[in-house]
Amino acid sequence: MKYMVTGATGHLGQHVVKQLSKLISPDNIRVGVHNPAKASQFKDAGYEIAAIDYYDVAKMTAAFSGIDVVIYIPSITYLVKDRIDEFENSLTAMFKADVHNLVDVSFISAKIALKPSPM
Repeated sequence: MKYMVTGATGHLGQHVVKQLSKLISPDNIRVGVHNPAKASQFKDAGYEIAAIDYYDVAKMTAAFSGIDVVIYIPSITYLVKDRIDEFENSLTAMFKADVHNLVDVSFISAKIALKPSPM
């Protein structure tokens, strides 16, 4: 089976690739990154690099081509609508690339502005 890890250069993505590599060889793992220049550590270790953009379905469809399992890690955004758009685009690209298996990683976060309390 061939795996794709999206967001592979991010904090969580790097850990997912590292753990997955304990189970399967790097030649069966494709790392999806927004900026391939930041993925030199993966290229040097023998991973296949694919440039992805959550807002470019055609680019993601090409990146997902030949993949059996997508491990989807969303980008770090705080707007729910952006996360929904990213996920919908990823699902569309998976459908077009004939990928049938998905591991979905989700984030729950809150952005709170703290003000010093008056004394």
